[in-house]
Amino acid sequence: MEGFVPAPIQSSMQCKLRAVPVHQQEDRYVQSLFRQEESAATGVRQRRTTRQISLVGHPDEVACNFAFSHLVHNLRARMTIDGRIHAETYLAAGGVIAGFAAQRALFATNNSEALRQMHIVTTQAGDKYFYGDPLNTMLLGGPDVPANERLWPLAAGGAVAAGLAQDRLPRVEDMFAHVAKSIGTENEGLPSVSPKNVPHLSPKELLRQLWPVAMTCFTGRFPAEAREYGIASTHFWPAITGHLANAQIQEVRPVLDPQTSLVILMETAIYASKLDLAALDTPPSA
Repeated sequence: MEGFVPAPIQSSMQCKLRAVPVHQQEDRYVQSLFRQEESAATGVRQRRTTRQISLVGHPDEVACNFAFSHLVHNLRARMTIDGRIHAETYLAAGGVIAGFAAQRALFATNNSEALRQMHIVTTQAGDKYFYGDPLNTMLLGGPDVPANERLWPLAAGGAVAAGLAQDRLPRVEDMFAHVAKSIGTENEGLPSVSPKNVPHLSPKELLRQLWPVAMTCFTGRFPAEAREYGIASTHFWPAITGHLANAQIQEVRPVLDPQTSLVILMETAIYASKLDLAALDTPPSA
């Protein structure tokens, strides 16, 4: 589906992501979603969102909600080109941040038993990728993990809220299989969607450009901003990015069906969860 909505979201239109400071102009749709909390900071701006992550009683609740609201606003602003956002690329951006955040959260646990179940696959080109059930659990959740702290239940919930019937949810096994088959090919990391719905930048390049933005939001320290908003515990990075995914899928519904949105977001997340941190320091090939 192609088209426009009052928000600057577009689907399957030819636009390119570029590294630019956060957009200064506001639009009616954004103002209807967010209560603005401006600062004098340059490059990254702060905004409080009316959506909240429920971590009642946890000491990280305030810092996590600041991180979430900052990430929502700054990702959307960084993806705005000429007043519009390409929906598929926007979803892929949220996906790669969520997937890599899940990996970082797993490794930060220093859980020796879980880490022993992880293994590294190295391609002929020398690229390294992480595999293992503990990493999958960080994305999918499990019986001992609250559903509002993992990507899959939150993203699937966003798709259902956007109108997708539960029996139309994509199979998790199929998405993992697609990502695994794409490793080492010219379409590495790209989601299994129609060519017209492919993101305009590769998932690896999106992560390379946007992970520093995510880290700024997680740490609560902004350029030229005296105030510190608190550090969101790495443990809750999957919850923060999962709630972002939930919001994104519902936001792009006017121009992109929720099943396609969910596949784009989940498959780019699965892919990013496997990437070696060193890959982000490698310049993209010409």
